[in-house]
Amino acid sequence: MAKKRTSASQSDNGMRAHKSQQRFDLSIYPMFYMGQILHKNAENMATALSGHGLRNSEWRILAALQYHGEMSVGELSALTTLERSFVGRLVGKLDRAGLIERANSASDRRYTKVSLARKGQKTFFDRLLPVVKNQMNLLLRGISNADRRRLIRNLDRMMKNAHAVAGSVAPLGDDAPKEPQDLGASSPR
Repeated sequence: MAKKRTSASQSDNGMRAHKSQQRFDLSIYPMFYMGQILHKNAENMATALSGHGLRNSEWRILAALQYHGEMSVGELSALTTLERSFVGRLVGKLDRAGLIERANSASDRRYTKVSLARKGQKTFFDRLLPVVKNQMNLLLRGISNADRRRLIRNLDRMMKNAHAVAGSVAPLGDDAPKEPQDLGASSPR
């Protein structure tokens, strides 16, 4: 029996069926932009923070603690969107570096409270925050302060919508600032 030959056009039948439909335009999909921004910003932050001996994930832990104060590892994991076991390892590393403090709860020994140590506060505000503000201003270059405020309000709405669909509560809830803090002078357009 002769082997049936298939041409390239026959093997692409599945693709041709899809080509007859309108293609999905990534340029109108906000998550495409967010994914690209998050990835490139993580690379840029890694470079900027490396001179201070910290990684982006460690910055996220310190930033969450300075914002909320005392938190559990689970709460840190939820707020930073980092895996709980990874957060536990980071907490150990940051504790050994003297940047955070851990204490067991008096009522539940399984619950460990984590907070910024004095050294962590000084490191955060004196060394890290200026670096991060600079990175954010570079990222937001050419965007007016009014548009930055609109951006934050729209991102806050999108975050709340995503959590509502999932049946969860957005991490900042109603505590989100009505007017975002200025990161410093906006970069020239």
